[in-house]
Amino acid sequence: MRTSKGQVMAYDFMVAMILFLLIFLTLNSIWVGIFSSIIGTQMQSQTQDSAYKALEVLVKTKGYPSDWETDPANAEVIGLTKRKNVFDDDKVEAFKTMDYDLSKELMGLGAFDYNLSVKAFDTVNDFTKGITLPTDKDIHATSRIVNYKGAEAIVTLYVFQN
Repeated sequence: MRTSKGQVMAYDFMVAMILFLLIFLTLNSIWVGIFSSIIGTQMQSQTQDSAYKALEVLVKTKGYPSDWETDPANAEVIGLTKRKNVFDDDKVEAFKTMDYDLSKELMGLGAFDYNLSVKAFDTVNDFTKGITLPTDKDIHATSRIVNYKGAEAIVTLYVFQN
């Protein structure tokens, strides 16, 4: 009678390979899920940061140069105020008529699109600038209360991926 010592049987090898592939595929799918979650969280964080920073500059600064509304093409930063949280009518009018892409660049939004909504309590002075809000994208909204044309108004900046 012959005995086979140290030889692997085909059946044992197949079971080991199947187990290895199952473990490998499971770990791979877990890794892809974790990686996708990290990327999504990072993108959401960038959107939130961009919205917050852009709105803070709009409602708390005059922009640079401080008289940018006289020559919007030479503006470096857009700010809409005479003083903190009090809108300057001339700056608002210049902003409303400014090219969308230029305004987006001067707000520092880069790869994001925006929609700015100003809702005055008297509703006569309401306005919106930017792209219509999409229904198929994540949108981050940031709001502030300002004084606009002598009355309080809610300014909301919606930022989303383009």
